[in-house]
Amino acid sequence: MLEKPRVVGTQVGREASTIRFQAGPQRVANQSFHLNRPKNYLGYPFCVYHPEPTENVLEEYVVRDFRSARDGAAFFGLIEKQPDGSDVLSPLGEEVLRFGLQKYDQSLRSVLEEFKSWKGRQTRLTQLAPDWALVVRWVVFSFPATQMLVKHIQELQNNDQPPILPAVVEHLFDTSPTFAVEFFIRDTEEA
Repeated sequence: MLEKPRVVGTQVGREASTIRFQAGPQRVANQSFHLNRPKNYLGYPFCVYHPEPTENVLEEYVVRDFRSARDGAAFFGLIEKQPDGSDVLSPLGEEVLRFGLQKYDQSLRSVLEEFKSWKGRQTRLTQLAPDWALVVRWVVFSFPATQMLVKHIQELQNNDQPPILPAVVEHLFDTSPTFAVEFFIRDTEEA
C-alpha cells in the first residue's frame, strides 16, 4: 500500500510510540471524539456490561450516537473492539465499572439511571457529579497523549510563558517534533 509522502518529525522515542499507539497519526480527533460530553464515553462500559444489547442500553440511558460513543470509549481505552463486532471491557473500563457499581451498591440500573438524568443537561459534569468528574480526569490522564501535552504545557508555565496554542506547538516542535507534527500539523500541502 502506498502512502503519500508528508512532513514528519525526526525524533524517535516515547512520543513516536505514543502517536503509533493512537492507531493513526493525523486522525486523532477526527476519528474519536465526536461527542462533547465525557459522560457519553464514560457510560459506554456500563452499557457493554449490561446483559441487553449495548446499542439499545446506550440509547436509552446515555446517548443516541452509538458509533461515536463506541469509538471514543475505545480510543480512551475503556473497551477493546473485537473482530466479531462485540466489545470487551479493558482493565481501565473494568475500573470505571467497579467505581460505578460500588457507588450504587452494585446496582447497574442505578448507575444507568444516574447517566440518564444527565442526558440533555448543559451543566458541566464537575458541577453535576464531582466524583464522576474525577473518574473522567483519571481516564483522560491515562491517555498517553494527555500526559505528554500536560508535561509540555507545564514546562511553558514554569518558564512564565502563556500556554496558548501557538506557543505550545512551537515548544513541542523544539522538544518533541514528532509529537508536534503528528498532533498539530494538518496533513496537507499548504501545512
